[in-house]
Amino acid sequence: MKITLPAYAVANESFILSNSSSCRRNLEVFATAINNRESWSMKMLDSSGIPKPGFYYGNKFWLGVKSQCLSLHNNYVENNYPPFEVNYFAAYFYYDLETTKNNVLTLGLCLPNICTNDELSLILRKIFNERNLMMSDIYEVDYTFLRVSDLKTNYHYLLNWKSIIIELIIFFTILMMIFGSIYDVRRRKGMKKLNSSNAVLTYNNDSPRNLVITNNNISNDLNKQKQNIFGEIVLCFSVYTNTKLLLNTKKGSDSSLKSIHGIKFIAMVFVIFFHTKQYTDCSADNTYYYTKGTTNLLVEIIDRSSQAVNVFFFLSGFLIVYNLYSREIKNKLNGKEPTKPTLSSLFEALYKRYLRLTPAYMMTMGITYICFSHFDDVSQLFIPTNVKFHHSLIYGGSKENCDNYWWTHLLYINNLFNFNEMCITWGWYLANDMQFFIIGYIITTYSVVYFYSSAAFWTILMVSTTIVSGYVSYSRDYFLSQFISMSEEDLMYKLPWMRIGPYLIGMAVAYYLIQMKDKINLNKINIWILWILAPTALIGSIWFHKTEFSILEMAFYVAVFRSIWGLSIGWIVFASVTGYGGFVNTFLSREIFVVLGRLTYCAYLVNPTIVFLSYFDADEAIHADIMLQLPMFLGIVVLTFFGAFIFYLMFETPYISLLRVLTTKSKYK
Repeated sequence: MKITLPAYAVANESFILSNSSSCRRNLEVFATAINNRESWSMKMLDSSGIPKPGFYYGNKFWLGVKSQCLSLHNNYVENNYPPFEVNYFAAYFYYDLETTKNNVLTLGLCLPNICTNDELSLILRKIFNERNLMMSDIYEVDYTFLRVSDLKTNYHYLLNWKSIIIELIIFFTILMMIFGSIYDVRRRKGMKKLNSSNAVLTYNNDSPRNLVITNNNISNDLNKQKQNIFGEIVLCFSVYTNTKLLLNTKKGSDSSLKSIHGIKFIAMVFVIFFHTKQYTDCSADNTYYYTKGTTNLLVEIIDRSSQAVNVFFFLSGFLIVYNLYSREIKNKLNGKEPTKPTLSSLFEALYKRYLRLTPAYMMTMGITYICFSHFDDVSQLFIPTNVKFHHSLIYGGSKENCDNYWWTHLLYINNLFNFNEMCITWGWYLANDMQFFIIGYIITTYSVVYFYSSAAFWTILMVSTTIVSGYVSYSRDYFLSQFISMSEEDLMYKLPWMRIGPYLIGMAVAYYLIQMKDKINLNKINIWILWILAPTALIGSIWFHKTEFSILEMAFYVAVFRSIWGLSIGWIVFASVTGYGGFVNTFLSREIFVVLGRLTYCAYLVNPTIVFLSYFDADEAIHADIMLQLPMFLGIVVLTFFGAFIFYLMFETPYISLLRVLTTKSKYK
């Protein structure tokens, strides 16, 4: 039995510990109880891990049941409970197997609590080095012992300086939200009473006239009412005002662009699906199902949904041109000269963009850092950071990476580093977006005065990203496959010169729309052709069920498919704005999408962390089955947007408003 049950093997090898070891004495009691088939020892064995089926298909979790083990508390009842306190340990081993990635085996063991990690490491290293377990011979695999974790925490990570800063910001924010909301409500009530007392007014000795007091009257009066700096700061955190701002679908955006919110929401749902699949892959007991071992259509749809992020690149490029040119048109109508590009205007735009994105982004990184620190201690599904073979891409980042590379996120250059050097791997998008913003702003502002030079620069960038993308694919012998190595992800997925295509397409579509908006007259045949081509190109550019390309064909595909996505989304936006959107525009412009579209930034930030919290503290690895997981995916979507709403109220809108207030005040000093 000891050659098949790891926990029993550990108990039988306890003799290598010193005679004075309490762990040795308890393990000997455990081994004797097993030999006598005592009930409590069987429960401990039953709570410990054993070799599981599916090893060659990615089942790297030989777990027991943590909650079941910990329920065997220290209340001694003969034959039912152990005569010592027990604990659940996780041991990690590296093994070499070509059919699966991330080859770190996790073994769960229910053993005496008195045993230290070092003592169990000594025993386990001997067992696996001497190949005492039958599984070593069956699989013909060599295991390299890595470490043992007792899966306990004293919450030490909450006391380092990074965590303390995050905790203080959270505490300060909650406090300000409470004060701001109370102050806002009391202020509104006071103004309403003031308006009510003056509801009957006399003008020029005429008869009294009754005034209708509405919420808009109150809001206007509140806006006109002079505030001191403290009042303005506190109001930035008002839950009441910020919620009204979120739910206000009538103000703050061009009504012709409402469809953009619907596009953003749908794209974000697909991104959430992909993130859920990507970041639960590491906790699945059949990862082969998620890689190259399945032809399931739904799996392929979710896997390809990673490309939905191109929608956001397109929209960012579109909006920077559309907004700037719309402003220039207004200036022209008011008799003003075209805005000339200056270095100061670039720095001002970059400064505003940085303040717009950074507070929520940094808080995401800080909260996720605390989560990583917690999972490092207590999760049996999350490989600890100090295990040599930890893969940040699979796990979304690591505590160690946050300690060493947090500054790359702060400077928005983390996409130039490998995934294994990122604090939060999904931050690659924010870095690209910021870099593209700088490029897009320069091109757009210069195009107002120097159009042909700007157009030439745009063309050079477009041709360059196409050629470079194709060349990288060809030089790496890249094939269409879901099973992508870490090095290929670093080269193919996140670098700006591989990703800028949709952004540039968005800029071009916005420019054409601004210039031709009142001159476009398409007949029904052209409209139908474009509406057929756009979705076909959108789906066809990523959908190749049971298809493989040659290396050359794949290089061509990689060179153009993201730009094709941009063109397809471009038609949907173009048609919606110019009146050719039909029922598609009607659907995408629904007011609920305006609200949800405003939450997509925070949804992108919080989604992976919500996935971690949902899966990484579980007793068992998940079994990848798309039909069973689809309801969970939908649940993650709901949780993500709920979390995004909380994040929006806490860290996005309040700090943007606060920075705006402080910046405005400093200008007039």
